[in-house]
Amino acid sequence: MSRSEVDELLLQDVDLLRFLGGDYSRVTAIHSGKVSDRVSMAQVTLAGEGMAEASWSLKATQPGPLWKLVAVGERRTVVLTREDSLTPIQLDVGDVDLSQLQPPAECDPFDRLLENCEAMQAGEPAAPDWTDLTQAFELVDAARRSVRRRRTIDVHFATASARCVFKRS
Repeated sequence: MSRSEVDELLLQDVDLLRFLGGDYSRVTAIHSGKVSDRVSMAQVTLAGEGMAEASWSLKATQPGPLWKLVAVGERRTVVLTREDSLTPIQLDVGDVDLSQLQPPAECDPFDRLLENCEAMQAGEPAAPDWTDLTQAFELVDAARRSVRRRRTIDVHFATASARCVFKRS
């Protein structure tokens, strides 16, 4: 896959991860199997203060569903899959009866994730705005910088230029 193809797929998925998990502020990305401008695998980890980490991976030759989202919590695991672009999204929550879930007074992130997954399965559209698009682009850009610099990138931290770092007062 070309790096631009990876970025295009990440842009779509990072918006979904933000919708499910929140506003991530740290990005760590790795590309493997590099040949020229192509890679065979890409991995991105999104993190933030008080948030569960999200790990995204893309493999060029991986058989299986078109996409798969797995959320693992202390109490349960939620799996969303889609075999191809024509099949509906499948939701697997194990032996949990979704109709019996009562929202707690203070909704924890995993319960919010489960509610969002139910909405996706029902085909309810999200209502993204320009801020969502901008933040998704920022995360993809941070992933590019992370690959290039081989380290975690703080999304909301301005990178100091070499001139500023070495400039004498």
